[in-house]
Amino acid sequence: MLQQLFNGGDTNRLTPERIAGYLRENKRSAASLLAAARITGDRAFLQEAAKRFPNDPRVLLDVLLFGTATPTERRQTLDAFCQAAPDNAMGDYLSALDHFESGDTDAAVRALWQAFSKIRMEDYALETVQDREEAYLAAGYSRVQAAAAGYFGVEIPQASRLRALSRQLLALQTQYARAGDAESAQVVAEMGVRLGTQMQEQMGNVLVEELVGMAIERGSLERLDPNAILEATGQTVGERLQELEQRKNTIKTLGAIDLTKFDERDIGNFIERAKLYGEFSALQWLQNKYGTGGATP
Repeated sequence: MLQQLFNGGDTNRLTPERIAGYLRENKRSAASLLAAARITGDRAFLQEAAKRFPNDPRVLLDVLLFGTATPTERRQTLDAFCQAAPDNAMGDYLSALDHFESGDTDAAVRALWQAFSKIRMEDYALETVQDREEAYLAAGYSRVQAAAAGYFGVEIPQASRLRALSRQLLALQTQYARAGDAESAQVVAEMGVRLGTQMQEQMGNVLVEELVGMAIERGSLERLDPNAILEATGQTVGERLQELEQRKNTIKTLGAIDLTKFDERDIGNFIERAKLYGEFSALQWLQNKYGTGGATP
């Protein structure tokens, strides 16, 4: 099953009929409808969730990431998400990207300032994993099979959207620099660093999101004076870049571990550790236990 999952198979797909019992048990709650939409690929479940739970932040985020809407409808959904989760910087970042893409740079910068002032950034990924696991259990999967199907293959389009936002920030930073406005260029660079570090610290349970966050932060730092001091950590820009490079090399080593070589118990333990401590720590646990070869003795 794991080999099929890792190779893009449909082992983690369920038909609407097989997920019907899970939906009944959970009274077609917002969370269960979102899980059903992702697992079956049937967007009718997402539409039902949006109709029944129009102010639920998780529903609004999935509508933004997976739904189809006109520009006006998308803007309305973004505004609703920011209102439903006012302390979540995710809404402001996605709103900023939407403004950039529509050509309204001033509105994009205002949204970025809103995000910059918030300490929390949430994409509800762990909740999604847990709901998926429960759906697979209800469909008759074993505990480990349900955990694996729930954890692996989760779609994370939010990472690519935030990467697109970082490219807009770099373009704006370059624009200010060429105009001789060093102060504004510095501010935009700091916004990019903030976006990247928030992804690593608050969305980094999955290595893909951590790597994207690192790339975003690195892209902004590389345009700054390497001897400049970062207020958040007291490091120089050069020291932070070196730290990011070391972390990337460690992740590359951990990424060489072949999870398909482990038995069910180890896979189950890995997933539980990944949910609690993040994928990086879970892979370190496997490495410390078996090395990087990936084969259980």
